[in-house]
Amino acid sequence: MKRKMGKNEFERIKDIIAPILSNGDSRTRGKVGEYLSGIEFLKNKWEVYEPIQDAYVDFILKSGNKFRIIQVKTSKLDVDKKFKVNHDPKDILHDPRHFFVWFFFDQFQKDGKFIVTTPKEFCDYLMSGRRHGVIVDTWRKDQSREEIKLIDIESEKGEFRDNVNNWSILSKENENVSLVGIQEKEEKWKDDKKFLKQWKKNKKILKEKLADKNLQEDHVEIIDGKTRVRKRINGIKIKNEVLKNKMSLTRKKSMKYLQKGTIYGFYKYQGMNIFENIEKPSQFLKLKIECKKCNELWEADEKECYECKIWRPPVVVCKACKKINKEEAQECWSCKQRISKICIGCNKGIESKNTVPLTYCIMCGSRNNKFNISKVVLSELITPKS
Repeated sequence: MKRKMGKNEFERIKDIIAPILSNGDSRTRGKVGEYLSGIEFLKNKWEVYEPIQDAYVDFILKSGNKFRIIQVKTSKLDVDKKFKVNHDPKDILHDPRHFFVWFFFDQFQKDGKFIVTTPKEFCDYLMSGRRHGVIVDTWRKDQSREEIKLIDIESEKGEFRDNVNNWSILSKENENVSLVGIQEKEEKWKDDKKFLKQWKKNKKILKEKLADKNLQEDHVEIIDGKTRVRKRINGIKIKNEVLKNKMSLTRKKSMKYLQKGTIYGFYKYQGMNIFENIEKPSQFLKLKIECKKCNELWEADEKECYECKIWRPPVVVCKACKKINKEEAQECWSCKQRISKICIGCNKGIESKNTVPLTYCIMCGSRNNKFNISKVVLSELITPKS
């Protein structure tokens, strides 16, 4: 693939930006990296959409009927000649329109580079022989950042040498990538038949233990207030409660309120994010991550047990009496003993190291997802469809 070189936006304004990147906190550096990336996208003739509220997808790019979904990470070079990027396992989505852009800043040379890459290239690098197995294992459990060596960017044989400032990579869809090979350590969960058998067993456990009759009333409200999953598993219709707080006519006239408040809440409740064209503020897109098999919403922000693969609801189970308690409970409401928290499925102790991002569709057990991108018209923003 031909490399597209030349001055990037950082080089044009580096005297202004460099001190911020050197001295700012990680959040500030991240915002600068997103700003610089957005300008590069515009220079490369893309329509650029950004989320109206924070989302883990940073940009949607559009050119005719072509879309690209972008996640941007920013890092500065450390004394060990390494950059660090924080891609969680849930960031490895399977749609071939999904790309990563890294802005790497060399604070010693006052140099900035964009690395345009794909989830598959990132996974291949993570799993390559030069990476220690322990690092990969902690990444699976969402407990580490990944190190990209400077030599892998600058040397002739570097794995990302051809990705530097190479915006032409975005012109073609990338290879589809599966979570199964990199996310699963246990061989049994790499087998689809064994996994689906466990998924069916887990779904039966959840339907039984999280049924209304087996929960205290305030537990039902707490679970359903934090997540849609219990209702979805039990086939309970999800109503758009957020619409109960309807806007007044005067508030309807305020586009700022419209974008930042009610509309964001409405779509977020349905698992979508709204993106606005940065050059044409009246143009919006909505993005939803779906299961590739059943087209149902993919619960990207949920967690599962690393041992038994069951969805982890926002409650805890008392080891002594097996009753369900509030997530923050210290003493069991039933047996009054101090709670030792266990998994709702396999009864093993709950610790951060054995709770990982969800890797499958809650509704059918498929392990492949996709993006659903569509336009939002202004009338729909004012009166969203149920």
